[in-house]
Amino acid sequence: MKKKTRSVFVTVIALVANNAERVIPSLHKIRDTLNQFSGKELLIVDNASTDNSLVLLQKFQKMAQETRILVLSRHIDTEHALSAGFDHAIGDYVLTINLETDPPEILERLVAELMKGYDIVLGRFKEGELRKKSMLLSFILYVIGRLSRSGFVFSLNYCSGVSRKVVNAISRMNRRQRSFSYMYSFIGFRKKIITYVPDLSHIDKKHLAITKILSSVIDSAISNSARPLRIATFAGMAAGFINLVYILYVFIVAQLKKDVAEGWITTSLLTSSMFFVTFFILTIISEYLLRILNESRHDPTYFITDEYDSSVYIEDKASPLNVV
Repeated sequence: MKKKTRSVFVTVIALVANNAERVIPSLHKIRDTLNQFSGKELLIVDNASTDNSLVLLQKFQKMAQETRILVLSRHIDTEHALSAGFDHAIGDYVLTINLETDPPEILERLVAELMKGYDIVLGRFKEGELRKKSMLLSFILYVIGRLSRSGFVFSLNYCSGVSRKVVNAISRMNRRQRSFSYMYSFIGFRKKIITYVPDLSHIDKKHLAITKILSSVIDSAISNSARPLRIATFAGMAAGFINLVYILYVFIVAQLKKDVAEGWITTSLLTSSMFFVTFFILTIISEYLLRILNESRHDPTYFITDEYDSSVYIEDKASPLNVV
């Protein structure tokens, strides 16, 4: 057994979905890693498995009493399954790991960085590893990552470690559609990214399907970002400006050119004016929709990373105190 470090409580969240037989060896390695901490919790979220996964997990639980099992009533996506784990985790540090791709040794690195003072530590596939599996997928994810402020990460790569402050901050975000890449970017806090070599040898090809990745990107962008609406606003403004310029062009042609085709000026002015008004209205509507979206989310306007108190000695005790 490894020597225990300073007193710290670590929770590891692991997802299982019809794959317990393959990941039980990883669970044993995770348990060995957790033995070095004074407080430990292995929180397994069974994503409504239909095979004998739950039976195998219960057998494992009898050997590892620090294990808790959450069984979901129906299969849901990765982000919401992780949310179930975050809602029930009790550790000072909460780690998430993909049992099929992430080496258990990554947990020690995550905790080491958290103990240095970082609140969010993200594990990312080492550059070039995904390219070995799919060149096209690697390129698409690279482009998306560059365009996205929150650094979109697809569902296989959710290795991370966060402090209790981050868990509490996430719990304050009352939104149904969750993207941890977006939330980690939104809440701030001290962040660090580490890289590692994943095991992608036995990953099902359906998890790497381009259509599935693009669907996740679109869903994440629409659910968590105001950029699509903002793009629509600028597109409407640009189209309206172009039509306004065309109206001026028609007026100039009408003044300078005498042999204009009959009805061209009237038709052009009417058409361009109607398009200008239409795009102007759409621009205003998109801005109002953007504000309604921001208000309906009820996201906190601030997060506190640290608080420092000091004792103040009041010399004049006769002065009134502003104390409620």
